[in-house]
Amino acid sequence: MKLTILGKTYGVVYVRDQISIDSGMMGRSSLKDLEISIASHMPLNNMEETLLHEIIHQIADSCHIELSEQDVSTLSIGLYNCSVIHIDLPKLDSPIGEEPIK
Repeated sequence: MKLTILGKTYGVVYVRDQISIDSGMMGRSSLKDLEISIASHMPLNNMEETLLHEIIHQIADSCHIELSEQDVSTLSIGLYNCSVIHIDLPKLDSPIGEEPIK
């Protein structure tokens, strides 16, 4: 799946194994690689909020805005839960465990 953030197109991948992201993390993103990884073992609402969390990271990084991890978490949880923003998590291109999930 592709997602455009501030004119840059990111690939979004669903990762079955949390360790593939980083121990204890539900997602990660890279401005350099233009990729967002989301752990796929979570409930759908957690995956959606995690995607929003990573989008906020990329907006802040692209705009050179310093936000702490707590700032990003507060914004993503607040925006997601107050329905200011609703993200429809794209359908997986294939069942979990098959490509394109890493």
